[in-house]
Amino acid sequence: MPTPEPPDSPATLPVDEPADEPVDEPADEPADRPDPERRSARTAVPIALRWADMDAYRHVNNVQMLRLLEQARVVAIGEWFGTSGGLLNGVVVARQEIEYLAQLDYRAEPVVVDCWVCDLGGSSFTVAYEVRDAADDADATRAADAPYTTEPAAGAPNRGAARVYARAESTLVAFDFESGRSRRLDDAERRSLESRLDDPPPLRRPDRGRGR
Repeated sequence: MPTPEPPDSPATLPVDEPADEPVDEPADEPADRPDPERRSARTAVPIALRWADMDAYRHVNNVQMLRLLEQARVVAIGEWFGTSGGLLNGVVVARQEIEYLAQLDYRAEPVVVDCWVCDLGGSSFTVAYEVRDAADDADATRAADAPYTTEPAAGAPNRGAARVYARAESTLVAFDFESGRSRRLDDAERRSLESRLDDPPPLRRPDRGRGR
């Protein structure tokens, strides 16, 4: 006589698994759209061109371009640290690197120099720059978050999309002029600089160690 099978215990009864609910994946951000939080680390400084900035080829001379960066850097550091910041009275330039991307012809409209910090050490920091057209009228008077590209706008080179003319870096060292020596950045200076950190500019750096 066959032995009847015991009824399924509650622990072995089949249980309906809940259906997997669709999960909303975050939409991919366009690769060319700057992160608003990182973009806000940059200080946009409008700089008016001078007639004397031109050379015989009627574009802004390469040496004068460095002067534009200096003007923008002084304004940016003043905003980052205020009028009483120690760096205003004790900092020297240790290194500069610049890459010229397009001729900048003289014109009445100012250019915009974006300034931010791309490297931070114990006593030094590196300021990065992009020299570009203003993206719009508001940008020309100080709008750091305006979008821009490296391509000029069709029919309107100084409005809409903005052309980048140069990218550069300057390494600055905090300096004590009384002792004639570099000094370490203090905590307040470091906090100010950290709030301005962003990626370094995409400079082309060939391998200088290889000879031909």
